Amino acid sequence: MLSVHVTYDILEGATGDASFARGGRVGPGEVGAWVEFRGIVRRIGEGAGVVAMTYDGHVRLIRKAVGRMADAVARAASAPWDGRIVLRLGRVDVGDVGVVIATTSAHRAAAYEANLALLEGLKRQVPIWKCEHYDDGTSVWLDGRSLRAELDEW
Repeated sequence: MLSVHVTYDILEGATGDASFARGGRVGPGEVGAWVEFRGIVRRIGEGAGVVAMTYDGHVRLIRKAVGRMADAVARAASAPWDGRIVLRLGRVDVGDVGVVIATTSAHRAAAYEANLALLEGLKRQVPIWKCEHYDDGTSVWLDGRSLRAELDEW
């Protein structure tokens, strides 16, 4: 089971603890691994020094796309997992968190696999647009892309 939260608020402690997994695919007392990824805006980008990113998207479309993507990840998974994605829309300054993905499973391999697959699916399949803001005052909207070519068939 995957929960999705979309917010314009600063992401601090966004996933809390592994209690989000209760009642999902991994039964009570079966969670043996919890993996958390935090995507942080960095200064190096497509052009000049980055000072911030703006993330934009329609919340209902984001949730629908994440649901479809998570179903595909679950079907391909080596073991059951649960997870939570917290996305921040709006302007996010360098050093601030734009996304948190947390996954749990009985074993670490499945938790890591699900986490990475959710991240790549988020980047490739979910309609979130990114604009980089540079220290010279310019801004550029970016094209979407995956860091892993083998996921292109998604």
